[in-house]
Order: sequence, then structure tokens, then C-alpha cells
Amino acid sequence: MSENAIARMQVKATIAQFRFHYNETPVEHKDILTMIIIIGAGLAGLSIARSLSLGSYRLFEKESSIGGLCRSFQCDGFTFDYTGHLLHGKSSAAVKTFKKILPEQLLRIKRNAAIYVQKRFVPYPFQAHLFGLPTPVVRECVLGFLSAPARRTHIPYHINFRRWVRAHFGAGIARHFFIPYNEKLWCRDLRQLVSSWAARAVPVPTVQEVLRGTLGAVTSGLGYNASFYYPVRGGIQTFMSALADGIPDITTGCGVRAVHAKQQMVTLDDGRTQRYERLVSTIPLPDLIAMIEDAPRVVRRAAAQLSFVSVYNINLGINRPQVTDRHWIYFPDPAIPFYRIGCYTNFTPHLAPAGTSSLYLEIALQPDEHVNADTLFTRSLHSLRQCGLLLPSDYIVARCDKLIRCAYVVFDAARQQALPIIFSYLHQHHIIPAGRYGRWDYASMHDTILQGQRIARTLL
Repeated sequence: MSENAIARMQVKATIAQFRFHYNETPVEHKDILTMIIIIGAGLAGLSIARSLSLGSYRLFEKESSIGGLCRSFQCDGFTFDYTGHLLHGKSSAAVKTFKKILPEQLLRIKRNAAIYVQKRFVPYPFQAHLFGLPTPVVRECVLGFLSAPARRTHIPYHINFRRWVRAHFGAGIARHFFIPYNEKLWCRDLRQLVSSWAARAVPVPTVQEVLRGTLGAVTSGLGYNASFYYPVRGGIQTFMSALADGIPDITTGCGVRAVHAKQQMVTLDDGRTQRYERLVSTIPLPDLIAMIEDAPRVVRRAAAQLSFVSVYNINLGINRPQVTDRHWIYFPDPAIPFYRIGCYTNFTPHLAPAGTSSLYLEIALQPDEHVNADTLFTRSLHSLRQCGLLLPSDYIVARCDKLIRCAYVVFDAARQQALPIIFSYLHQHHIIPAGRYGRWDYASMHDTILQGQRIARTLL
């Protein structure tokens, strides 16, 4: 395909994405019972199905239970999630939706998060809470922030993420937190990342907030996750089960094995075929393209350029209550294997036996990176003790590890070039990508729920 043809595809895809975002995707109104097939009964798939009319769709999930990555499981009396899954309610529409799905069973929790840096814990976000750090570090961070280029001039959105961080926060804050933490999370040099996603995810404090933070004042409202909701009991699975209530047509234990885009037909894992008028996919975008048997080479090449980060999740039950008072803690130090830990029992005490605590540890990996589970576990315990989170008398009473193959979408230049090509092709063949991995984008739980409702309205 020529470069001009690819450019035309990109333009079409951009227009399609614009229409899709604003609920203006044109739909052929052949019949009110248009058959819609949804791949994946995770958060996105369930949100869409819940908003569709009975009989208009079929929902297929390859796992034996619903939830996708928003699932909980039992281990030796503990309830663990697939790492932390929290309901962030920055909009009234999101909160209203949460409470409608799970009325009177959600806790509203004010964030208590920290960063472990310079062998001490400081409140999150780092850039607004420099009090208690060594004086040279505070001086470097404050002077760097005051002289950061973003305070004097507009910073273009297309610069790489490393430059974006230095431009907005200065060299000190970048060096002591943002660069080491994000290189640890993304498993790559930050010059390989674009910065278009950063504005919505990274809070930039005012000068007053930074200066107050050097004197010990805590600014609690910065960032999208200043407060969140979580079920009283049962882990995040309780919310997902409530979301699935009232959705009669869910087929579990049977996924989609192949997509025949030209025939508008799928082959299921059990060999059956099913025709559709619209196909909604919530599975990772590269996996979708791989199962479309007649996808053109240019689309397959574009999908091959998409990158992601895997997460190795270690869940621990500990014999002592409240090993920390924090909900989660970030660790920029490259010598510590995990980039973040969270404390389930600080969300709600009903996730563990009385007198115990439960933690989740998150370790970022390249998708093809091999790890020795026992070595990683030993290193992690050593780091927890070095940080003072585990005492010499503490011991592990439960452990369960999970590998999340596709955890974080990588925002790089290849993604920006590939998505218009892929979305244009999918749009032409009546395939709608949805959710974090279907859209290959960052989306919180409330983003995904509201997006699912918009997609359902468009489909109907």
C-alpha cells in the first residue's frame, strides 16, 4: 500500500474516532434487534451489555468467570484482587453510576498514599510534599520547579515524556522521583514515550502548593485519585458481579477463536460460528488483529508496533494488623523490585482474617521477560524489611502470585502512527474497539464504564 493510501486511512480513522467519541458514529438501522457480538466480559464488555436491550447481543468470555482483570479470588482466608482496582469518582455521573450498580455497599475513601524516597516516606504526590527530605534535595527540587520552562512558556504536546517532566517540574523533582519511577514502571528510556497522556495523569501543583509542601503542609486534593470507592466486602469482584446482574446472555468458558471480518462472522472456541452486524472487542488490540484471518498486511504490521508492559503481582497475607496506614506506596528506587505496593486491608478490613494484613506488590516486566518467582519473592521480602514495612517478627501466612500479561499500554510514537490505520480498518468492517485494551488507551474504571454506556447508546 502506498504512503498516500495509508495517509487516507489515517484521515478516515481520525474522523471516525471523532464521531465515535461524540456518539456520532453512523449506524445502519436495519432492525432494532441488530445482532451485536461482544468479546470479553470484563468491565467494558459488561458495561456495554448492561446498557443494551435484551436479545440484541451475545457476550462471550473465554474464562470460566466474568470480570477480566477486575476480579477477586480467595487464598487461605484472604480476598485478593488482580492488584488494586479502585473506583475513582471525579465526576458526579461516575459516582451516580457506581451507586446505582452497587447501592449502599460502597465505601468512599480519602486517599492516603506515599512515596518511599531517600529512605523515608513522604506524602503523595511527591512534587507537592518535599518536607522532611534532606535540605540539598529540597533546595534542588524547589529551585528547579521555580525555573522550569513550563512556568515561562507553552510546552508543545508532542515532546517526549522525559522532556515534559523536566519542563514542568524542573531537574530536581525529575531526578529524584519522576524519571526513576517511570523508567521502572515503563521498562524503557522515557525519551521513547510521548507526553500526550501525561496532562490527565500527572498533577502539576502551583508554586504556593510546592512551597507549602516544603513546610509540612499536606495538599490532599491533587490528582484524579484523591478519593475513591471500594466494596465493603468481597473485593472488586462484588462490584463486577453486581454489574453483571441483569445481563442474562453471558457465555463463559467460550471465547472467540477467529474473526472473519469480510463475512461478518466469528468462530468460537467450541467450533461454532456466529454472524454479527456489529462486533465489539474489549480484548487487547494486537490480539484482536491476530485473530482476524483476513486482516491486510498493513494492519498487521501496525498492530505489531503496539507495545505494552506486563505486571507480576505478588499478593501477601501477613500475621500482623496494619503493617502500614497507607492505601498505596510508590517506590522509585531501582534497587527495589516493585514499583508500587498497596494494602487491601486499608480499603476494608473484611478482606482478611482478624489480626492480619494483606498487601499487593506490583513489579513491571517486559512482555517476554522471564522471572524466577522465588527469587523475586525473596528480593521483595528483603525490600519490605529494609523499608521498615515488615518487622523481624512478621511472617507470611498467605501468598498468591499472578502474572498480568497486558497491564499498561505504552504511549510511544509507534502507537500514534499505528492506531489510525487499525481503527480505520476496524471501522470499515463494523468492528468497535472498547475499553482500555480494546482502544489501546489509558482508562480508569469509571472512564471505561461511561465509555461502555456511550457505545451502547451508539449501537442502539
